[in-house]
Amino acid sequence: LDQLKESIALWAGAHPEREWITGRGWYYQAFNGALPTRQLLDTLVPDRPAYLIAYDGHTGWANSKALKAAGITRRTVAPVNGVIVKDPHTGEPTGALKEAAMSLMDAAAPKPTEEDRMAAVRAAIEEAHRAGVTSVQNAGGSPDDLELLDRLRKRGELTLRVYQALHADATLTPAMLADLDAVRSRFDDDPLLKTGAVKLVADGVIESHTAAMLEPYANRPTKGEPRFTQEQLDRVVTMLDQRGWQVMTHAIGDAAVRMSLDAYEAAAKANPAPERGRRHRIEHIETIDPADIPRFGALNVIASMQPVHATPSAEPDRKSTRLNSSHANIS
Repeated sequence: LDQLKESIALWAGAHPEREWITGRGWYYQAFNGALPTRQLLDTLVPDRPAYLIAYDGHTGWANSKALKAAGITRRTVAPVNGVIVKDPHTGEPTGALKEAAMSLMDAAAPKPTEEDRMAAVRAAIEEAHRAGVTSVQNAGGSPDDLELLDRLRKRGELTLRVYQALHADATLTPAMLADLDAVRSRFDDDPLLKTGAVKLVADGVIESHTAAMLEPYANRPTKGEPRFTQEQLDRVVTMLDQRGWQVMTHAIGDAAVRMSLDAYEAAAKANPAPERGRRHRIEHIETIDPADIPRFGALNVIASMQPVHATPSAEPDRKSTRLNSSHANIS
């Protein structure tokens, strides 16, 4: 926690010209099972709005001025699939925003400029090359991301192979799928920059009790909430599979993992195998019922588990904490 507080205070102090302090990269472990509060962030950034997103992108942390700028009060109703964490005694927002509730901050918080985004990509490329990485996958983004990368490619600055996934959710319609297909036709099978995958988010994360579980959490009477019904997930996955998209589904809770496997199985039964075969994936898989493990092989589904999700409570080293904090303003 001391490292986190130091990073925020140093950044804010070094940039008095910024109207907002924004960033991404804090870890839940610093708060010992709780979520951060606006009061703590008020002490670190008392003079202007501050809004910081957790390293996983599933929880936002706002100070009092940021909540006021976004119009978030005790009477504000959270959007579907979101939670405005409120004090159980006063009803006032604590400063933590879970999942879709983070969208309430979008209208108020400043958007990164074109220069900010370019600087972020250049910094990421430099860091990748420093580590010997020559090819990356961006698991979920927008057509704007592809356009940005394409501008760098045309300037000869994209010196990293990029496979960019696009985003979809339970609202996917045939018309929206046609739009995705049009983007893929522009960025299809290029050796340097391409798309061909769609990222779905089936649930949240364990730390904020938003991952969808088969049984209630040990320390809270909830199973979390999936972002799809099974019917919705089956429909969306089957639509994407039929058009030859690779589907990458974020699923951290064991219930979400099972839902995802069920959806892939439904798509395989409904559609003939694509010419290039299926390589659908489940991302993260922090928890899984033992009965579902053999289904990955049977369905030819890729178990895409990253090291941080194998040991999510591991303490990040000091260097990685500082890199996340110092680069957050341009992410």
